[in-house]
Amino acid sequence: MDSCRFEAVVILQDLIVSGLLSLEGAYLENGLNADRAKVAGNLVCSGGFTSKGDVRLAAANIGGQANFQGATLKNRLIGDGIQVAGDLFCINGFSAAGEVRLPGARIGGQAAFIDAVLERGLNASRMHVTESLFCRDRFTAKGDIILVGADIGGALQLAKSRIESEIDLTGAKIGAELYLDSGGNSKPDWGPGASLILRNARIRALAASLEGFCKTRTGKKIKRGDFPRLDFTGLRYEELGGYDTSGVGSLAHSEVRDLKILLAAASEHEGNFTPGPYRQMALVLAESGQKSKSVDLLHAMRKHERKASKGARGLGLALSGRLTGFGYRPWYAGYWFLFLTAIWTALGLALTGETALRTPNIPDLERTVRWIWFTVGNALPLIVLDDAHKTFLADALGKEPHDVPSGIASLFYFHKLLGYSLITYLAASLTGLTDKRS
Repeated sequence: MDSCRFEAVVILQDLIVSGLLSLEGAYLENGLNADRAKVAGNLVCSGGFTSKGDVRLAAANIGGQANFQGATLKNRLIGDGIQVAGDLFCINGFSAAGEVRLPGARIGGQAAFIDAVLERGLNASRMHVTESLFCRDRFTAKGDIILVGADIGGALQLAKSRIESEIDLTGAKIGAELYLDSGGNSKPDWGPGASLILRNARIRALAASLEGFCKTRTGKKIKRGDFPRLDFTGLRYEELGGYDTSGVGSLAHSEVRDLKILLAAASEHEGNFTPGPYRQMALVLAESGQKSKSVDLLHAMRKHERKASKGARGLGLALSGRLTGFGYRPWYAGYWFLFLTAIWTALGLALTGETALRTPNIPDLERTVRWIWFTVGNALPLIVLDDAHKTFLADALGKEPHDVPSGIASLFYFHKLLGYSLITYLAASLTGLTDKRS
């Protein structure tokens, strides 16, 4: 039916063709209904094929390729549950004014939307593509691209595309790479209303530079507003960087500061924070040998969680952050210990009227060292440095133990409690307990 013109709807429901079905260059005023058609060979709707009505291929079975190269659809392409043994080509000037529907479709080869315009987007939830899905090179989506639960055996490529709405890959599986760019001018063009949802997706490799996620750059430094709406909740991937090594580098080569901003944008939605995106990238970086960068991201994760938490949880995280850097900066506890020892040594010397090392004489040195020794023992309550510990305050004040003012004794009891807290946080951070939570 090449180059034919049909004024009425073309009804080919349940048609069985043992070879080729070709409508190359045809014009359909009221569309095509080929639901449940079985075509052993190729379906050809290319070469200027135009349809003003819906093109229906629901539950159709194509034994070869489905070729819509250069086709113009003034309405919808309805391919719910379609099975194509070969490739699906919607390329080289393909345009659809209505929604392209391919939910539950099974494509035995590749699905290509290259140099194509989808005015109302693409609904391909639960679609299975044995090879790769290409939405790139002058591909424009003005409506949502819904790939919820899709199973793509190869790559999903979005380089040099124009995305004006939402790409939803919730629960999708990508056997190769999610390819956004390889540097230069290959990144997607994210419109003002664009978003990338990767919730609970499974991807072999996340192939993108930091620029690939940016919709705008107003300065040299990345800001949170430079990104489209991102959701990486539950996202799992094994590698940062894909199989094209000719680009400028992957996220793994980005500065930690910029990665923190990207992950902050991808981890918080409507006030709800999830640590998963930080953990996932930290895990991949650690396995690739970038341990220091991995630890920095985990530390940033806890800082973000502290800001998002309230009540006892928020207070606990605030203390953990200050005392041990959430377990990722355990040397903080050493600084606090030195500070605590110095403050209580000075306090003890002041309370007893004794001088510190103002003059180089042995008595002053001895008194100062005794106070330092006492405060160290008090701040490390698990260690008893000497028996004089029990009566030190009485000796220092020149009183009997029962005559020591209760206020002074309370100060040093408080000192001991601070020591307990500090050592507890230090021990927890060194053993990793501060990071053990679901």
